[in-house]
Formats: sequence, C-alpha cells, structure tokens
Amino acid sequence: MSELVAEPKSQNALVVPPLYDKENDCTQASLQGSTIQLWDVLLEKDTAQTYQKAGSRTLLILKRVFQVVYLLITSSVAIILWLCGIGFRSGYQFRHWIVTEEPSVSEIVGLVLEVLLWPLKYAVQWADNFVKDHFGWEVTVAPAQVGPAQDDVKEATEPST
Repeated sequence: MSELVAEPKSQNALVVPPLYDKENDCTQASLQGSTIQLWDVLLEKDTAQTYQKAGSRTLLILKRVFQVVYLLITSSVAIILWLCGIGFRSGYQFRHWIVTEEPSVSEIVGLVLEVLLWPLKYAVQWADNFVKDHFGWEVTVAPAQVGPAQDDVKEATEPST
C-alpha cells in the first residue's frame, strides 16, 4: 500500500518571487548593457504608439478640464456682476421713486414687502402649473370676501360689558 506523505521542503531552497526574472536582473547587469536594453525598448514601434496614444489622450483630458474650469470661472464672475447690476439698478430706481413721488412710509413698506414676496408668488405659480401639467390636479380657491365676515359684524355690534 502506497501512502502519500508530504515531504517537507528543504531549508536551502531559494524562494524567488514569481515576477522575478533572473536574466533581466538590474543589479547584476552593466550600465552599458542596461542602457542598450532601455534604448531598444524605447525605440520599439509598440512603445512609441503607446506613448503617443497616452500623450494625446492626456492632452485631450487636460484641454477639457481647463475648458470646464474656464467656463465655471467666467460664469461665476458673470453671475456675480449680473447680481450686482440688478442691485444697483434696483437701488437707483427705488431712490428715484422716493425722490420724485415722495411716498408715505406705509407705501414704502408695502412696496418692499411686495418685492420680497415676488419670488414666492412666482414659485407658487410655477408649482401650480407643474402639478396641473404633470398630475392633472388643479387647486381652486374661493375668492376672498370684500367686506367683513358675518361673525366680525356680530361682534362689532354687540355692546361690550
């Protein structure tokens, strides 16, 4: 009966990494031989094509990156200047209105509140249109009463005790 017995490896066996190539060992080659090998590898047609493709692709990527960065910077500057222009024009028009028409404080406060609520007004209109177009839902609100409500009239006519 034959038995399989694992034999221990000898302690003298040299362990070599699998990627190690003894023929291309740079520590034992001469400077002149290594230089010739490097030159041969660099002059191969495959090496030149590989580096040309990598170089052209790298230049294309860098060109696109710089283009995007340039557009981001110029867009940011343009938006900042545009917002400043809106602020200056609005301030000029507001001052002109105050000087020429001399409105009361309540008219000024009303106009400022109207300007501040203007974005909210258009956001609500946009949301209403979006919901109506995409979901088919429409919200209808009854118009506000012009006069005071009936409960308010009763409270006003009753004598307070």
